[in-house]
Amino acid sequence: MIINTNVSSLQITGLFRKNNRALTNTYNQLSSGSRINSAADDAAGLQISTRLTSQINGMKVASRNANDSISMMQVAEGAMQQVTNNLQRMRDIALQAANATNTVVDKKSLNEEYLQLSEEIDRINEATTFGGQRLYESNRSSIPDQFEREMVRGLQSTWLGESEKIIEQYFGITGQGELKLDLERDADDGTLAWVTNATVGGVKRVTLTIDLAEFKDIDSIHNGLDNYGGTKLDEIVLHEMVHATMVSTMDEFNNLPAWFKEGAAEVLRGGDDQIAGNSGAAVLAAFNAQGTGTTVTNNLGAYGGGFVAMRYMEHTLGDRGLKTVMQELASGATFDNALNTASNGNWSNEADFRAELTGAANDTGTYASRMEEFMAEEMDSTNKDNGALGGEDANNGFTRENVMTGYGSGDRSGTRGFTETIILNDNDSDQTDFAVNSNWVDTNRGDIALQDYELDVTSAGGPLHTFQIGADANQTMQVNFGAFSTTTLGLDNVDIVNRSQFAIFAIDDALKIVDKHRAILGATQNRLESTVNNLNNVMENQISARSRILDTDYATKSAELARYQIMQQASISLMSQANQSQELALTLLG
Repeated sequence: MIINTNVSSLQITGLFRKNNRALTNTYNQLSSGSRINSAADDAAGLQISTRLTSQINGMKVASRNANDSISMMQVAEGAMQQVTNNLQRMRDIALQAANATNTVVDKKSLNEEYLQLSEEIDRINEATTFGGQRLYESNRSSIPDQFEREMVRGLQSTWLGESEKIIEQYFGITGQGELKLDLERDADDGTLAWVTNATVGGVKRVTLTIDLAEFKDIDSIHNGLDNYGGTKLDEIVLHEMVHATMVSTMDEFNNLPAWFKEGAAEVLRGGDDQIAGNSGAAVLAAFNAQGTGTTVTNNLGAYGGGFVAMRYMEHTLGDRGLKTVMQELASGATFDNALNTASNGNWSNEADFRAELTGAANDTGTYASRMEEFMAEEMDSTNKDNGALGGEDANNGFTRENVMTGYGSGDRSGTRGFTETIILNDNDSDQTDFAVNSNWVDTNRGDIALQDYELDVTSAGGPLHTFQIGADANQTMQVNFGAFSTTTLGLDNVDIVNRSQFAIFAIDDALKIVDKHRAILGATQNRLESTVNNLNNVMENQISARSRILDTDYATKSAELARYQIMQQASISLMSQANQSQELALTLLG
């Protein structure tokens, strides 16, 4: 037995200290509710739980951000709803203004409401804010190409179909095959439209080109469409469609005299403007100077003289006679043979017709030639009638200031005879787009059927709004709210008083632009709802994972507390006994 070193007491003391530390740690965990109260408790667990805490806190903020973003988009979408409501009312007004029961005064009254609705759209675009932040951009350039839209909508809905109807009515022929429509920005040379053709591999190719460069700016498109140098564009289309129809059906077209080709087009559209201000002698001289050639050498002779010649031919043969001439040419006859058949041999060839027209008048005492006599007695280029077949001057019909009246079926089918093709968004100056001798078929070019032409809306401009919808950097979503002023929507040149049909087209395109962005906002809101749900799900599971690392298991720790307390009490009792055990050495000394 030794007394200097109480080994039993030392051993029990070590166990007591260890038990006391465990008991203290258990007290800390039970009192704080956390399993880790310092890095020493679980170094790796502390690191993992800290990272999880950052993610959880970030996701809470991201979820709030996403919900705030949804609220912002709901404000924007609500404004777009009101813009849509205004546009729908504006469309109703345009439709009402298009009805013949309304006088100009009535249309101007309707226009007052239309203008107020337009101003309200601009105000909504300027004044819509969220938390003081403006949502939409100020007025910017028009999204639709208004030149292209006006041209294509006119071609789709009225100009081509009505031209075909008129040509069929008076000439008895209908276009055949494919007609390619080319919108260009060629030189400003006064030529609004032209037809080119070629026969390649036995197949006829016909192109109708309209030169957008003739319209100097966006405001002049209406002047250009309504009146260009005294001639309306729809009349120009009718003129060129006569050429297109003739060339598509007649093998001899390129061999026809220029006065006949141009005169046939002018007699249908009304060519009084070609001879107005010119004497019969001047027209006769120009007609003789033009001669029998196939190309135009002087405008008055080919267009003005040709117009008078076709009016004379119709007056002499009747409308059935003109149909016979055209149908004979369409069946493959030469011009001379067609004239001979239609006149029952009175004109065996072009020379006979010209000799009669330019020869002596019936009233030789008053007129020098039959052409001058016919112009004076049967034609009037000073009244409102334009001189077209079927009108007041030619056939005692209705007074026609413009042959084209806006006839159309309302669809976008163009003509029944031709199949029309166009390049989507083609407004350049590349004259080889539809070159009849080359580049006719190009699979990479994007040719589409005229009836499939649609405004291609990709954006309505405006700033990008960036939303932080994740717990980490760059976890964002960008949304473009656009701009919805009347300028942006392409409505600043709409005229429901004088151009109600085109106003309807323009408003339809504006609705399409707004609907495009409403769809984007709606889809984005749904996406954000999904984002919030996903964030909540991830948060829930990450909080559960963090809880398993950090939180105290009270059932387990309570059992451990009881165990450590008993062990502590036992240690104290044993330590007391160990300290008393050395006193037994005194009994050895006694």
